Amino acid sequence: MLKKLQLANQLLENYKYDESEKLLLSLLDHIEMKHEVFLALSRLYLKAGRLDNAIIFQHKLCVICPKNKVYRNTLANLHFNLAYKLKNQGDFQEAAEHYSFAIDHNITQPEEAYLNMAVIFSDCLRKEEKAISCLNKALEINPTYAPALYNLANIHEEIGNKNEAKRLFHTILDIEPNNYQVIVRLAEIKKFTEKSDDLIVKMQAGLCDITVDRTTKINLNYALGKAFNQFDAFEEAFIYFDDANKLEVASGIRYDKKNHENEINNLISFFNKNWFDNFDKVSDESPIFICGMFRSGSTLIEQILASHPDICAGGELDYFPSLIRKNISPFPNQLLNISEDTFKKIANNYILDLRDKFPDSAYVTDKRPDNFLYIGLIKSLFPKAKIVFTKRHPIDNCLSLYFCRLDKSQSYAVNLSDSAHYYQEHEKLVNHWRSIFPDDIFTIDYDVLIDDFNVEVRSLLKSLELDWNDNCLKFYNVKNKVKTASIWQVREPLYRSSSGKRNNYVNQSLVLRDYFEGR
Repeated sequence: MLKKLQLANQLLENYKYDESEKLLLSLLDHIEMKHEVFLALSRLYLKAGRLDNAIIFQHKLCVICPKNKVYRNTLANLHFNLAYKLKNQGDFQEAAEHYSFAIDHNITQPEEAYLNMAVIFSDCLRKEEKAISCLNKALEINPTYAPALYNLANIHEEIGNKNEAKRLFHTILDIEPNNYQVIVRLAEIKKFTEKSDDLIVKMQAGLCDITVDRTTKINLNYALGKAFNQFDAFEEAFIYFDDANKLEVASGIRYDKKNHENEINNLISFFNKNWFDNFDKVSDESPIFICGMFRSGSTLIEQILASHPDICAGGELDYFPSLIRKNISPFPNQLLNISEDTFKKIANNYILDLRDKFPDSAYVTDKRPDNFLYIGLIKSLFPKAKIVFTKRHPIDNCLSLYFCRLDKSQSYAVNLSDSAHYYQEHEKLVNHWRSIFPDDIFTIDYDVLIDDFNVEVRSLLKSLELDWNDNCLKFYNVKNKVKTASIWQVREPLYRSSSGKRNNYVNQSLVLRDYFEGR
């Protein structure tokens, strides 16, 4: 038996996992060798990346050697590592459970496990109360744990608790006075009236600090641009916005105009009227999608609809972009290889996901702006789906993109000319969807909404076949979670100053005027 064990360990060292496993499993019935076999199997499964199996045998080691601290620490770390792996795979509930197991098994620095659980509950499972509870537990263990303070402040900001968010951010600054990430977040909350403001001085100092990394300097420039814009120092504001975008470009972000044109043309060609006429019905569900250009008012529209008792704000759901990225590539041509059963499964999983996250809601809005790229698939799955397109003056929209840091996937946003090109391609595709689904698409213009709010909201609700509700006129009172750059704007009444950004940046937006006004 000892020779078998030695051979199994040799095979393990030579990465011959299957042969080693077979030998070790054959030794499990030998009571006198259980300890050695359990240890070898735990090592084997750990090296092979099979963490769930490693946990089983590490747990057995802890049972037979309950006082062995190394075994207990290893078991806790295995649970932690498996939780991390499961989160990346999208198994969020199970990941949270394994972080909890890691804590139960006395992992060192349990505050980190509580933090990771909180991120899952907040960002993935939409269970903010559980997230807050986890972060408070982390802070009970370590009151100066800045990541927990930061995430707790972030949640309070998202749900509209401005004062608590500010308090927590300031608590971090008491611990880390030069935490520029926190300084930027405080700047996003504040309304500035003069350039001598202490936060502005701190941010300007950060730009001069050679130890500050490029990403932080990008964020500082955006925040300073926003601050100077608030007290009408438009020339200086644009310099900061421009510097932020130049740093983004220097980091390697590139937008391929020709490639994007080809993508749009392919979508238009693929999803023609014949495609939908010959496509068998998949689902009778009628989900609501709000989409269009980023920074075109989609968050505002979602807040207005979330004020209605029948609607819950789902936010920017990643279901379709993730699905296409992982399973339907190249899109849309790969759809030709998908079976009818798979289409039904995709539709069913989307609805189940909504019901799991928002169990008490009659309707949930999916406010992922770039879902306009996937309307062909969405309407194939859900012929009764309602689409709300948000629209804004093109120059205002492109400037707003330039003045806000978006995900790197929106590579067009860091260059005004590229933004104008993307806007035009977006319009081309949206017009195509309108031609095919004239009765299921409602377009709401941001500028028209501001001028005639009551009438436009009534038209919006009518298009969705919803009864009128006065609460929709007081959207800023909704107590829900907002995660976009418009986080504080949508918690205030509409003002006419929200429109017409182009009038403050006439000279800076000449390239946009050339695009959209033919000069």
